[in-house]
Amino acid sequence: MPWSGRSCAARPRGSPRTTPPSRPSAPNPIEAAGRAVLRYGRTAADPSGGGGKARHTLRRIALLFALALVPTLAGFFACQRAEDPAAGPAELPPEPEIRVAGSETLYPVLECLARAYAEENPRARVRLLPGTSTAGAVAGVRSGAVDLGTCSRRLRAEEARGLAYHLLGYDPLAFAAHPSSAVPRLEPDHVRRIYAGEVRNWGELEGADHDILVLDREPGESTRRVLLDAFFGPSFRITRDAVVLPHAGDMRRALATTPYTIGYAGRAELRASGIEVRAVPPAGSWPRAHEVRSGAFPLVIPVGVVSATQPRPEVARFLGFLVGPRGAAVLDALGAVPAGP
Repeated sequence: MPWSGRSCAARPRGSPRTTPPSRPSAPNPIEAAGRAVLRYGRTAADPSGGGGKARHTLRRIALLFALALVPTLAGFFACQRAEDPAAGPAELPPEPEIRVAGSETLYPVLECLARAYAEENPRARVRLLPGTSTAGAVAGVRSGAVDLGTCSRRLRAEEARGLAYHLLGYDPLAFAAHPSSAVPRLEPDHVRRIYAGEVRNWGELEGADHDILVLDREPGESTRRVLLDAFFGPSFRITRDAVVLPHAGDMRRALATTPYTIGYAGRAELRASGIEVRAVPPAGSWPRAHEVRSGAFPLVIPVGVVSATQPRPEVARFLGFLVGPRGAAVLDALGAVPAGP
């Protein structure tokens, strides 16, 4: 069954593992043979096991026969235990840890991908280290400090040299308003006027009678650059009253916890985080897959990872999941556009 695409934090845990009921153990033939030898020669007439030289000789023959039979019985009994379905398969140890770091913008989406992968491979261990940036992702992989780096922009030629870049998909950008804004509708032109400082109260847009708290990212940040180039325009000036946040995680937390805010993030990023906001596509409607892949719709965040050219086997398996159809299904469920054909 394909994954539903709900936020990773809200996903139900799998059903608990159960073990088959134990069966009564079969009598050990080795122990039985030993007991038979010890009892040999004890009759009603001679319970002490006596009976003369002939009886003593027979007991020695029986003992030698039992000892010769022990290796055969032991091997047979061990095979029975190994093939016993009630014993269950031996639990394999977990795989070596896969360390991930880089652009924090992609962390919610990658966490969903990692959890979906762990459902198929319970031995896998994917660890997200503190976020940095796409440049930090490249530096971390190049130094060997991490196995995979998350990249929310395309790599420059000098960055990609000697490394392998894997494009997983595209996350369409969205403006997000906190539910407390209570606006019945939010159009792209409304967003431009808000970020220009022309509209300062949600009541001007038939929403709550409260000042708008505008959220922004630092100059030069990749998502902000995309918005300035393809939506606002290079000469656009964002209001000086905007609260500038240094990290993508800060933007998500502010949108989730601070009333009357408006900000921006990736559509899949917001859904994977489980944040309840009013998400608005900058172009007025969400793009079609072919528009994104062809570049006709530029308001997207690339979802990519960088790795060594010859990663460790467990890293290569995870990469195969990320770039394959199962990873694409997770991205599609979150509202991203897989990088497929």
